[in-house]
Amino acid sequence: LLTNAKYESADCRNNQCVINYTHDKKNCRITCKAIINTTGPWVNNVLQSIQPKQSYPDIDLVLGTHIIIPGQLTQGMYYLESPDDKRAVFVMPWNNHILTGTTERLYTGRPEDVEAPEDDIKYLLSVYNHYFDNPVSRNDVIDAYAGLRVLLSDNGSMFSRSREITIHHNDSPSANVFTLYGGKLTTHRATAKQLLKVIKRHLHRA
Repeated sequence: LLTNAKYESADCRNNQCVINYTHDKKNCRITCKAIINTTGPWVNNVLQSIQPKQSYPDIDLVLGTHIIIPGQLTQGMYYLESPDDKRAVFVMPWNNHILTGTTERLYTGRPEDVEAPEDDIKYLLSVYNHYFDNPVSRNDVIDAYAGLRVLLSDNGSMFSRSREITIHHNDSPSANVFTLYGGKLTTHRATAKQLLKVIKRHLHRA
């Protein structure tokens, strides 16, 4: 497992994939049977770097913000609805503090530049203060962070879209490139099992 390697490109054909990457400033290459593309907001960037040319769906990147605020919850975790737009917000214990989130907004920037917008922080504080009698202010926020979720492009609202994962397999039956769209960290084990079943079924036929 090369956690500090940088992927560069790949060539997948005839049931074999050649992956080019750099490691310790050296150009390297490995050969494998399949590529499993689970790179989150970079999934289509990876597909664009693979030869032969890969097909891929249009996606939306959805930014979600969490904040950590001081305090202790006395009764586990809470499911709340924003009084403004009825979105779900969770409040839960987190390392002797309180974690509140999340928000949803379309994001069009570079994934590596994502950060928690100030409007999202104020939104979460407003929801929390609406339900709890120990109000917190912006100066009380211990930390704020944001992540990106990948959704297939759709005209519907972000909150109403399906949370089901999509496993995309390229058009060529011998290229062996599998890409995961969607999914959450909290369901990673179930998602991994589902993905492996698809890959095993395909490789068994190859």
